[in-house]
This record gives sequence, C-alpha cells and structure tokens, in this order.
Amino acid sequence: MAKAQPKFMGGQAVMEGVMMRGPRTWAVAVRTPDGDIEVEVHDAPAWSERWSHVPLVRGLMSLAESLSLGFKALAWSANRQIPEEERISPRALGWSMALALVLFSLIFLVGPTLLASGSGHLFGVHGFAYHLVEGAIRLSVFLGYLILIGFIKDIRRVFQYHGAEHKSIAAYEKGVELTPESAQQFTTEHVRCGTNFLLTVMVMTIVV
Repeated sequence: MAKAQPKFMGGQAVMEGVMMRGPRTWAVAVRTPDGDIEVEVHDAPAWSERWSHVPLVRGLMSLAESLSLGFKALAWSANRQIPEEERISPRALGWSMALALVLFSLIFLVGPTLLASGSGHLFGVHGFAYHLVEGAIRLSVFLGYLILIGFIKDIRRVFQYHGAEHKSIAAYEKGVELTPESAQQFTTEHVRCGTNFLLTVMVMTIVV
C-alpha cells in the first residue's frame, strides 16, 4: 500500500520550544528549567474555515487565528519557565495581546508612514519616490528590530528554535522518521516561513 502523503504543517518558535499546527489540532512543546519537556495539545480553531468561501474576509480571519494561537503558545511557553505563582493569567494575556498589536501598528505601520510623510514635506518627495522612501523606512525599521532583539539572549534562543521548527516540519512533510537525527539533515530555511513572507511583502510594497 502506498504511504499517505503527509499534510502541510505550520508552526512557530516559542520560549524554549516550538508550536506546531495541523488541520485539526495544534500542539506546543517546551523544555522546562529542570530539563523536562512539557507538551499541550488542543483542537485547532475553525474561524478561517467558516469564512473560507468569502474573499478578503477569509484572509483576515486566518491572520487573526494565527496571531491568537501564536500569542497563546508563546504565553504558555513563557509560563513554563517561571514559578507557578508568577505565571501570567488569561486576563493579563489578553491585555498583553492588545498592547502588542497596538505597539506593532505604531512601530511598523504608523511610524514609517509618519516618517515618510515628514521626509516628503521636508525634501519635496512625491509620487513614486515617496513610496520608495516609505517602503525603505518600513523595511529598515523591521530589519533593525530583528537585529536589535537578536542581542537578547532569550530571543536568540527563540531564533534557534525557529530553525528547529523548520527542520521538524521539513522532516514531517518529507515523511521521514521524526527523530533529532533525521531532522538534522534538513535546512533551517523553509519555503513557507512567515518571516520570509513578511520581508517579501515589504520589499514588494516598495515598488508596487
């Protein structure tokens, strides 16, 4: 009998671990300070599936779904690294998500637009040149952000787990045995990496 083709998987790095998301479930696994590995498995939300027949809306729902899962997995992984009495409550998580979205909008959306607008008025830049300036500022801010947070020890660990996530997904999608040894043969780069997609979109907005 022919071996079934594995389904495509998604995921992200979290604190000392990875989150994986399939069509019906999502799971997160982290290494705790005492060396154990804790795993949680949940049913995947179906927001985007309910709106899959509505253009534009389905994309927004898929984005909201991904952001929600990402924040939940990240908060859960962070809680595994600290004593139970110091762990983040669901209410605090909600406020953290809202604050993070506001800061993201201010830094990566509103900020570059205001800087480009100010530069346009100051130097008389208009039309296509203005869009080039705005796109270049937005891209520079994003790359600068990635470089700066890379100096933080905990974030460097997240970057390393990001590569491990790519290796694991590649191994799964190739249908090989899921062991550390088999995953090591794959590259840390992945064609569906969300960060690479975001960079590609930013570059495209400079010229489109």
